[in-house]
Amino acid sequence: MRRLLAVAFWVAFFVPASAEALSLQCVPREPLLEVLVSQGGSFTAFLTFPDGLICPVATGEGWRDVPPASSDPAA
Repeated sequence: MRRLLAVAFWVAFFVPASAEALSLQCVPREPLLEVLVSQGGSFTAFLTFPDGLICPVATGEGWRDVPPASSDPAA
């Protein structure tokens, strides 16, 4: 999940896009990062900026949920 977040932020801030392209994809929303996942494993990550604009920043196939790491040192 951390890797996906890092990729999403990198894409959002370093991949050039025209203002026209962003205006076609972006809609108002509260600030956050969302990942929508289908039952088949495809996913789309959306990043919401502080000004309320939401933009798709990543898509892919083969999403897998990873269980949280155990805090038990014996595990």
